Amino acid sequence: MLENNSDNSYNHNNDRPKTKFIGFDISLFKKKQGAKNGADYKNRSAYVTMTYIHVRDADSSSHYDDNIRGNRNGMNIVGLSFGGIFVPINWLNINKNFTFYGNFVGQQNSHGNNQYRSTEAYGMYIEPGYTFSNLSWKPHIFYRYTRFSGNKNPNGTVKRSYDPFFLIDGKRYTYGGYWPGEIVGMYMVGLSNLQIQQFDITAVPPIHFFTKDDSLTLGVHFYNLSLIHPTGAGFKRGSSHHISNEIDFSGEYNLDENTSFSLLGGVAFSGPVAKKLAINDAPKYVSPNQIGSTSGVL
Repeated sequence: MLENNSDNSYNHNNDRPKTKFIGFDISLFKKKQGAKNGADYKNRSAYVTMTYIHVRDADSSSHYDDNIRGNRNGMNIVGLSFGGIFVPINWLNINKNFTFYGNFVGQQNSHGNNQYRSTEAYGMYIEPGYTFSNLSWKPHIFYRYTRFSGNKNPNGTVKRSYDPFFLIDGKRYTYGGYWPGEIVGMYMVGLSNLQIQQFDITAVPPIHFFTKDDSLTLGVHFYNLSLIHPTGAGFKRGSSHHISNEIDFSGEYNLDENTSFSLLGGVAFSGPVAKKLAINDAPKYVSPNQIGSTSGVL
């Protein structure tokens, strides 16, 4: 049983609604070799988890009428997540090097509110990956396909936009984590009516700077973002789906379990949808001609 407490008078109605919910997890996991237990995800070589949540009370006041995170009161959420090394095939050391992660979430609410009669939404991702453990840098590559449902008809009576709730990257946080990019995903797009194709490669050079246990991880992360239903975002039928492409380069140095340093640089290239979204969301005093096609971050 959990709840958050936020005061939107301080956050200009941009914070997440006050929400109280109850729920449970059921997990089946296999601990890593040498680990004392699998209570922590980092000690699990594989896991499958089923989750159920029921929202027993949530702020549904008028300032959430047009917010994809509104209309929570009475919602039921069912999730199935899995990850780790599952495939028992010895060829190419697949039983040791091939990883497969995924998460499927369904949201249903028969209680209408905020101009909606009901809620039917989903979010999901699948992520196959492979580690070349025989190479000195042990490069790991993965492809992740992510999809968040959204409304095709902006005036429909069923809310199909996905509600990310208390989104955080969790135990698997890295650059190239659950946010769809360090630029566009952090500052521009909402996690609804969205399709993401992501390609990542990370490598750990066999070098040490201060201790024999410190490590440096280098990464390249590419994202392709597109709308599922342009009409649901207010665009005309037949409009482009493409939001942006983004590529990020990261370096993470870990001195020990408690101390790390990181540096990231990236650039994003907007598609036809991105500039329209930026213009729609820009403050009234910002002229549209100030919005370009390329953004960077360091």
